[in-house]
Amino acid sequence: MYTRQLKRLILFITAFASFITPFMGAAIILALPAIGKDFDASAIQLNWIVTIYLLTTAVFMLPFGRLGDIVGRKKIFMYGLILFTLTTLAITFSKSIGYFLIFRSLQGLSSAMIFGNSMAIITSVFPPGERGKAMGINITAVYVGLSSGPFLGGLLTEYFGWRSIFIVLIPIGATAALLTFRKIRVEWAEANSEKPLLDINLLLSNKVFSYSNLAAMIHYSATSAIGFFLSLYLQYLKGLDARTAGFILMTQPVMMAVFSIPAGKLSDRINPGYIASIGIGITAIGIFALSFIQQSTSLVFIISTLAFNGFGYALFSTPNSNAIMSSVEKKHLGVASGMLGTMRMVGQTMSLGIAMLLIALFLGKDKISPDNFPVLLKTIKTGLFIFAIICIPAIFASLARNKKLNSIMNYD
Repeated sequence: MYTRQLKRLILFITAFASFITPFMGAAIILALPAIGKDFDASAIQLNWIVTIYLLTTAVFMLPFGRLGDIVGRKKIFMYGLILFTLTTLAITFSKSIGYFLIFRSLQGLSSAMIFGNSMAIITSVFPPGERGKAMGINITAVYVGLSSGPFLGGLLTEYFGWRSIFIVLIPIGATAALLTFRKIRVEWAEANSEKPLLDINLLLSNKVFSYSNLAAMIHYSATSAIGFFLSLYLQYLKGLDARTAGFILMTQPVMMAVFSIPAGKLSDRINPGYIASIGIGITAIGIFALSFIQQSTSLVFIISTLAFNGFGYALFSTPNSNAIMSSVEKKHLGVASGMLGTMRMVGQTMSLGIAMLLIALFLGKDKISPDNFPVLLKTIKTGLFIFAIICIPAIFASLARNKKLNSIMNYD
């Protein structure tokens, strides 16, 4: 058993760490036009700034989750924070887009170490009756990062340049690593396994685990590039500065942060599959509505739709995570945490991949300019419509595991 003080400390540190990379990811989207101008980068290269980070994280998330099971989750988590801090420092000295992308890929590696073990640590410490609330707090920290990222990122870019986004994260990452080293005295590790990376039976025989991860991957595939598209829309087509665009884009993650903890608490009492399915449906409606935007569309409509999307996103994310982590034995928690993170990153990579494909098809290697603004708008509208359609199979995947969840989480 863990003391209440230790539980709070571990939750604080994991939430603190969980804030960092979402903040950076959300902030850098607002800085893309400034980075593009500084490095003379094309639209495709700007997309790679986001995609290469997600791709690297997706590749290494599961291996580091399993490695945490074997050698210690705290150890891998802490080393991830240290690597994140060092690579963030290195990015501030980048002199070309090539070096920038190399260090971004290493940042993705550090993110895999952090998020491949954070959920497993929380699940190890908090019993089922407290787990949903704890996960809700942790995911709220993620959404606080996402919500503050656009506004603060836009503000920092506007007044201090895009490098300042990375500079402010250096002391935060260092503090989280130091707290982990000095304050957490326990370690979580399992013995070596005959299946050192992934027990495939988790996917083949555990219906809740497989369908929940599938729903997560599809959902993130449908939602992750929305911020990228809207950042381009607001700054290029609406002519807004980075600060104002960031203020608008923070609407969705603010709603996520507000409703994640209540959704987590609710998933401790009500089948999380039902809550998550409703969340996906709401998100699909919101994305479909955004696919009709024009250059003259009011900002009130954009903000309202983003708020609607954020509510749906919150209803999906925490309950779905609770379902995944509650469906496996303790010895598989690192793998489950790594798989959950992998599905998120694979989904995000696929989403940005779709955006990159559409940009390549419609804009090619051309830089974004007033001459091709109509083509940019068509690209954004097409992408949003595709994302709305992608949400539909996620609803069915989410519903498919609900009966089994009743027995696993003792709702009957």
